[in-house]
Amino acid sequence: MPISPRPGRAATLLAAATLTAAALAAVVLPPRPASAEPSGQDLDWRISQATQELEVVVEQYNGLREDLRTTRQQTSSLTAKIDPLAQQIQARREQVGVLAAAAYRNGAGLRPMVAMLTSESPQHFVDHLLMLGELSRDQQEVIAALGSSQERFQAARESARQLTTRQQAQEQRLAAKKKQVEGELARLVQLRDGRPVKITSDPRTADHRLPTLSPGSATTAVKYAYAQLGKRYRWGAAGPDAFDCSGLTAAAWHAAGVRLPHSSQRQWSSMTRVSRPELQPGDLIFYYGDIHHVGMYVGGGMMIHAPQEGQPVSLNAVNFQPVYGYGRPR
Repeated sequence: MPISPRPGRAATLLAAATLTAAALAAVVLPPRPASAEPSGQDLDWRISQATQELEVVVEQYNGLREDLRTTRQQTSSLTAKIDPLAQQIQARREQVGVLAAAAYRNGAGLRPMVAMLTSESPQHFVDHLLMLGELSRDQQEVIAALGSSQERFQAARESARQLTTRQQAQEQRLAAKKKQVEGELARLVQLRDGRPVKITSDPRTADHRLPTLSPGSATTAVKYAYAQLGKRYRWGAAGPDAFDCSGLTAAAWHAAGVRLPHSSQRQWSSMTRVSRPELQPGDLIFYYGDIHHVGMYVGGGMMIHAPQEGQPVSLNAVNFQPVYGYGRPR
């Protein structure tokens, strides 16, 4: 019986490849959607990220407002000091005017007097005044001090003006960023088909009540915070109908007669540091590495805070998010 020659390796591989291609061609794959909608879980995550970003921007904005308030106070203080100084120099001008009139009558020393009276700036006036030989050494020292003080305060006031201009520009940029984040947040909420924002709560909140506290400023602040439970979050707000996180803590301690800046970072800077075991009702708890969130400890391992956009003032466990540190208002 004749034996057929065995096919070569190349022929075998070619045949296998042909069969594989035919098999793949026979498989009918389902069409891939052009643009799959994100899952509910994905949308929840994206909304959570957007609200976190919004809160960061809000606290940056709050901090900038505090800077602007401080700068305006400094500018006002400088103006209050400079105005009397200018009046003193004007009084010196009037005194020299008397000297100039006498010099004119006597026909001597007229040129330096006229130069002083026609000088364009107070500093030039002082420079001319110091060249007069008629002035005593004490008078020269007083006038030199006035000129130096005015120059120093004018430079400080100009610096404050420039700082205010720069901060206002930063405020506008932060407001634009906030608007961008809010627009993204609204779009994501719309994608969720109107489902309510998920509010996570600790089971211990149902049984937590205002603890019995000794009279004092901390008790007043805690009672104020309890009275705000359920009120809505609104960026930049410090009551009475809505709050952001640092607005709530600032308003609570303001009710107790303590002024705190409306900024979580600046509140942290103003605190006396305490440890976790030392926490007392009224102490503040700061969250995240950049300190963009703050709440008030109310006892029993719980705190009250204004969480974020779409969530009301609530009770939560102290460790609901990474804690940065603990502080006690001074």
